[in-house]
Amino acid sequence: MRSGEPLLHVVDWEIPARTEPGLAKGEQLWAEILCEDPLEQWTIGNETTAVALDDPDDALGVAHGSPTPVACDIEWYAAGSTPTRIDDGFVQHGVAHGVIEVAGRPPMIVEEWRCVRWRRWWLPGAAGWGSTPPPLPVVAAHTGRRAPVVGEDGSSVDFVLVPDGWAIRRPITAAGELR
Repeated sequence: MRSGEPLLHVVDWEIPARTEPGLAKGEQLWAEILCEDPLEQWTIGNETTAVALDDPDDALGVAHGSPTPVACDIEWYAAGSTPTRIDDGFVQHGVAHGVIEVAGRPPMIVEEWRCVRWRRWWLPGAAGWGSTPPPLPVVAAHTGRRAPVVGEDGSSVDFVLVPDGWAIRRPITAAGELR
């Protein structure tokens, strides 16, 4: 996400199960995650048509916007870090390199972004984001970009970009109180 640019929102609920692990093909989405070397290197490829939203809150509703083709090819490397165990998986720090292309914009070259990946095992019958929220800090106020996400089951997480990276925005009740 670049400052001043609309949020790119992708929805494709009808993605059939495939026999190839790490591959998803839907009506508007092709995505592949390939383990090149366990706990060391992953390749992430994606082509889709997103909807450019002027207001991130539109992602929580009907999400009407401008159709926008997007493609990316990203390599993730562990950069010498070892995984840290969490309740239902692990977290691992690393770096990413690659390119992100959005129609009508110059390509975004990813030369070396510090990043974190986490692996979680879903529990049978768990809804939404599983047994616990993603292992990110929770914030009440922020000045960064937002990326709200709603699951098909109605569960939601409001990711926000803060100076140290991604965090989760604490929900506010209808009365204006923090949950």
